[in-house]
Amino acid sequence: MSDNNNDQKPDSTELLPLMKYLSVLLAKYPRPITPTQLSKLSKVSLAAVSKVREKLFPMCSLTSLASSRRTLLLRNDPDTVARIGFAFYLDSKLGLFLRSPYAQSFLRQWVLDGHAKLAKALPDYGTFFDKDDALFVANLSIRAVADGLDHLRKFSLVKLDPESLRAVILNQVIQLLDEALPNLSQYLKDENTLKHILAIRDKLWYMASELASQWVAGASSMILATLPDEATKQEYLAVYLHTTEFYLEKLVFMTVTKKIREAANTVKVPWLETYNTLGTIYVPGTAGQDGKAVATAEQFPVAAAAATVGSSKGAGTAREEKEPRIELSSH
Repeated sequence: MSDNNNDQKPDSTELLPLMKYLSVLLAKYPRPITPTQLSKLSKVSLAAVSKVREKLFPMCSLTSLASSRRTLLLRNDPDTVARIGFAFYLDSKLGLFLRSPYAQSFLRQWVLDGHAKLAKALPDYGTFFDKDDALFVANLSIRAVADGLDHLRKFSLVKLDPESLRAVILNQVIQLLDEALPNLSQYLKDENTLKHILAIRDKLWYMASELASQWVAGASSMILATLPDEATKQEYLAVYLHTTEFYLEKLVFMTVTKKIREAANTVKVPWLETYNTLGTIYVPGTAGQDGKAVATAEQFPVAAAAATVGSSKGAGTAREEKEPRIELSSH
């Protein structure tokens, strides 16, 4: 069986009867588990696991199964992740899926790849933002989405046709925005998180200013070309740049700062007067910015745990026998 052969994988609807087993495999990722362990953690008989094992094999890694097929470890390729994720969505358990070590490991790598591509395509982005910023924002977003999904009404489709599915997804996206966005303040739980959010605000401000200056220079080139001398051109350009930055600061970033301040006040995180000023937390070219070192340690916690387990399989196996429970990452 080839990892690239998707025809042998069951569709998402065919995975629905396997939810209890998949939930265990998601939670224990990246630790391969035996059928006996799967039986204990799923609270079913070994005979019941034996009946579904052939259905689980196509979703599992051959590296782990080898020729003996004695252990189970889910594949982490995009197609497999999408099939399993959609199955959990159909079962109204997408929030549980997003919090699992399996999904977070994949999402972490996806975010890192996206950050690298964006930094290459947009040098100004790479100048101000690093991978820790990308992971921090992604982690907050995923937590908000996962928590919001928990409050959505469960749905059932009479038939799984594209039109009905689109209607359901659109309706749930609207509900999710109503549920998740107003509750973003609950994730602003301490001063370190607040400082990292403000640092990202400052980075966005510097990047926007840089891009605006480039845009203004290009957009006003025809007007500047009509002016008599270079000194006059520079004076006009300075006015255009000042005007653009003024509106960018007052209309956009002051509004952003206001929203962050309101969120901090809601959860009673101390707000310093200096936070109202752009560029107080992050200054380009300054190492060791405030509010970053501690906050970034909380990003994708299960991914960090997975790395630890992966480096010590023996310890992980011993701990497996002592923990007959599914332990999903908390939010």
